Amino acid sequence: MIRLLQTPRGRAVLFALLYAGEGAPIGFIWWALPTLMRERGGEVGRITTVLAAVAAMWTLKFLWAPVVDVLRGARWGFRSWILSAQFLMGLTLLPLVWLDPVRDLHLMLGLLIAHALCATLQDVAIDALAIHIVPREELGRLNGFMAAGKYLGRGLFGGVALIVAATLGWQWIILSMIGCLWLILFVVRGLPEGAEHAREGLEVGRRIAEFSRSLGRIMRGRTFWLGIGFALLAGAGFEAVGALCGTYLPDRGLSTETTGWFRVFVVVGAMIGGGLLGGMLTDRWGARPASLIFLLGLTGCNLVLSLAELQAATLPWLLGWIAAMYFGYGMFISASYALFMSLTEPRVAATQFSVFMAATNGCEVWSGWLGGQLVDRAGYVAAFFTLSVLSLAALPFLMLLRQEGSRRGR
Repeated sequence: MIRLLQTPRGRAVLFALLYAGEGAPIGFIWWALPTLMRERGGEVGRITTVLAAVAAMWTLKFLWAPVVDVLRGARWGFRSWILSAQFLMGLTLLPLVWLDPVRDLHLMLGLLIAHALCATLQDVAIDALAIHIVPREELGRLNGFMAAGKYLGRGLFGGVALIVAATLGWQWIILSMIGCLWLILFVVRGLPEGAEHAREGLEVGRRIAEFSRSLGRIMRGRTFWLGIGFALLAGAGFEAVGALCGTYLPDRGLSTETTGWFRVFVVVGAMIGGGLLGGMLTDRWGARPASLIFLLGLTGCNLVLSLAELQAATLPWLLGWIAAMYFGYGMFISASYALFMSLTEPRVAATQFSVFMAATNGCEVWSGWLGGQLVDRAGYVAAFFTLSVLSLAALPFLMLLRQEGSRRGR
């Protein structure tokens, strides 16, 4: 384990494995569980309520991320947070083996919310540990591998699970997912605590005071707010198209089964490939230039999709551009997440990076809602085009971040 941590590729593989453990339950809950509930007669409104409750925990995780920054020391650092949270992630999923997702809805919802709380603590601790121990020049590759691990976990337990569930049964899918989560714990045990900036022996009150001073200093600077502005706007074009694909593909004649295969293999494969390539290019070019290039390329894909829809292109042509868009998004994720990590102060890493991620979730919310409104009023072309153009409003924030970085470097 220590040898792996001493090489860039080894560090990337280890964090990819951690993210695979994080992505597996998300894929099951967000992709596979709704299908299971619907097959057993669950109402659409109740299904979406479950998904909304779980998603809300991820959106609000920055509210409890400070606990990870404050309550840590040399003996209890980020590794210990990851170990305990990941063990509880599996434990909260275990009762689902015996529960009926329709009849026992309220109990299941409570367990999933508890699981999401543990998963968000694990997530912020993993990101903070990466910010502490990974050199800045490796953050692109790291985020590419982490994205690949996350999407692989989602694809296996959110997509492939749907295909094999009829043979194996849902109980074995859940048990195998829990088994994967707990097997990864042996990997986590070999990680460092990442407690270089912790204050061992200080009273909790003094730790909170030091944390508040550090966070207040960061919030008074321009860099923090420029990063949030970029996160709130940059992904608008993709997030809108991604949110609308669930209705757009059936509206263009793609069957439900074919849509499932397309999502599991083409979409997941494109994001993994884009993330890995984008990560390597990000480390070569730098996070800010790579974010700029990939954002322009992703916007170009979305605009071409708008044009293809306007010209009534054939379904294979449209699917090809959607796959290209997901490939571009994988590249952009590697660069933009590396950028956010490079902007984050290690002393408050869990909290600050969680705020940046909350802003990206906010972008998904407002752009998906606006895209739906535009489809109802003016059609898919107007929605794709408008949101793609709006994502370019993030460019001034990126330019100002570059100026801010140059100013600090002088």
